[in-house]
Amino acid sequence: MSYVENILTGFPKMKELLSILARSFSSSVPSFGAAGACFFAKRFFSTVSYYPPTSPFAHPIPKLPIIDSMVEKAAKLQLPALDRTAIISVQHLLETTATLFKGLIDIGLKPENIFLAGKPYSTSSPVFTAISDLGISLIPTVYPKSIGQYQSAAYESSTALWQRFVEATEARSFDKIIILDEGGGLLKTMPSSFKIDSDRSIVGIEQTRGGLYEPIMDYLSFPLIEVASSAVKRIIEPQLIAGAILSRAKPIIQQLKVGKKNILFGVVGNGAIGSAIINYLLSEGFKVACYDENDLSFQNNKFHINAKNLYRGRSASFVITTADVIFGCTGRDITQAIDIFKLASTNKTFISCTSGDEEFHSLLDKIASVSRIHFDPLGDISYATRYGGTISILSGGFPFNFDRTPWSVPSHDIEITRGLLFGACLQALRCTEKPVGGGLTMNGGKRYCLNPYIQKYVTTLWSAKQPAGKYPPYFFSHFSNVGTIVRKSGGTYQSDLLLEQTFSDIPRVHKKEENLPQPPQLK
Repeated sequence: MSYVENILTGFPKMKELLSILARSFSSSVPSFGAAGACFFAKRFFSTVSYYPPTSPFAHPIPKLPIIDSMVEKAAKLQLPALDRTAIISVQHLLETTATLFKGLIDIGLKPENIFLAGKPYSTSSPVFTAISDLGISLIPTVYPKSIGQYQSAAYESSTALWQRFVEATEARSFDKIIILDEGGGLLKTMPSSFKIDSDRSIVGIEQTRGGLYEPIMDYLSFPLIEVASSAVKRIIEPQLIAGAILSRAKPIIQQLKVGKKNILFGVVGNGAIGSAIINYLLSEGFKVACYDENDLSFQNNKFHINAKNLYRGRSASFVITTADVIFGCTGRDITQAIDIFKLASTNKTFISCTSGDEEFHSLLDKIASVSRIHFDPLGDISYATRYGGTISILSGGFPFNFDRTPWSVPSHDIEITRGLLFGACLQALRCTEKPVGGGLTMNGGKRYCLNPYIQKYVTTLWSAKQPAGKYPPYFFSHFSNVGTIVRKSGGTYQSDLLLEQTFSDIPRVHKKEENLPQPPQLK
């Protein structure tokens, strides 16, 4: 396509963009010159349907149809006044995170009763400003002081957030507390005075698999809703994340393809993300060494393209030792049992595909202990060993799909995850518990399934917007039956008839739902 054709093709989109800019900023924003125009223009490419920002450097908050629909349905849940309900949360501060909390404010939560902290490797500064503009109690993002120190920064952030909340309780009282966690850090640092609290109803929500593995989850004195183990999040979201990682990695891979035809890629972890990366590398004609401790992950013939170039290693160490570029897709430290320095006589590049800096944590610690260079904890790390090789760790060992821009996955895709979290908050508002019997009896240890009717509702809306051919015809059959959703989800299913009636599409269902009672028609 010629240069002129490119301009003509993009003109309608640019015309629409300029119209939005004029409507949004002509009366309220001072002139920032050409640089300012470029800044504002870049902000709008994620979406053109949004809640306008209230300050000039705030990123616009996207309008997500699923959230809007659930906000409307929330009115039917007969929720009590929410002015004495608090939400405490750690999140990736991305544009759709702002939409999630905007929706919670729309159903009646007071913004000053929402206490929020971001993660350093994913916090977008313009989104931080937009969330702050909503009136939410947002603490400054805590950044690691050196490489491999993310957990220390996360602990400092969580304790600072709880301190902010404790100070708020001195001025106003709360009947309900919802802990919306991402990785288990908030639940680990929860003050003891709130762990057994006879004055408040409390419920936790965990949205990552790594968070569910935290030991504290087995010792909670209040219910926990497992969004992380929900069928929809486990099956659909990893493919979206894999797409975001590949979007950033493809230019690097293509460059390597031109420069080194005999390069060997390694992938440790053959789940949804790992297998998507493997398939892409195979499709490009590369040889791939992979490892996963779960033999079942290699069943069902996942690899259809150039499978002859796929080599299954006997250990993670074998893959790391053999490959030139290693993708870590396990959520655990895969460099713990190997002295990579001695083995890195050739160049090796490491790319993390999971949360935090866990994937290469031992390697990061070792580089930090011997290097005289102070690396940017969030930047690319390059360390030359005395054995002649260079170890490169991209993005400081943090997930490669985050670059601190307002979005990692496009809003129309990640909308499904935001819908699940919003639904979990509605479920949480209806199942908070506190000690009973004058404090003599505890209602702890209950781990609930994210309500299957919420999962089905969100997926139905989301799947209707997916392009034809993007997913196999049978793909969404996993989510058409609430009984199947329950079997594929973690946590115990607890029926909530009003919630299920509100989010049920029963009038359009002709086949009786399997193994679960239909919610009765409410009068």
